[in-house]
Amino acid sequence: MNLKTWKKEFYPVPGSRPKAIKKVIEHSLRMWLGLQKANLEEHNLRRREWFITSKKYSELRYRFAVDGSTNALCRRYHKDGQCGNCPFILNIGKCDEFSMRKGSLPPYGSWIKYGNPEPMIEGLRLLLEKLEAGELVEG
Repeated sequence: MNLKTWKKEFYPVPGSRPKAIKKVIEHSLRMWLGLQKANLEEHNLRRREWFITSKKYSELRYRFAVDGSTNALCRRYHKDGQCGNCPFILNIGKCDEFSMRKGSLPPYGSWIKYGNPEPMIEGLRLLLEKLEAGELVEG
């Protein structure tokens, strides 16, 4: 198993493809579930800073960036360096690594610093719950 099999399971279409808000959140959640340690190990992958790559030296050139270019929510709401209308920010709070300087580690910062996708997964699940309950704040 490798990055190709991981993408087939956890990132089958580009983050720019989903249009309906529910599909955008589900796409993001699926990608973040794929970043759990057990799922990376199953596909012989490892985290290196903000991307995932093969554990095999011969395949290191193949990597997948975990950032605003791949996350469906970011693809839809990140405009001109601003995330202000993103439902994650409006309902959960900031998720980006730049907030790490303020003393608290946001979900994306937890991924960057510790390789921990759980805070982002928890936030995305909460977004889906809010959407299904009709309580989601949208910009």
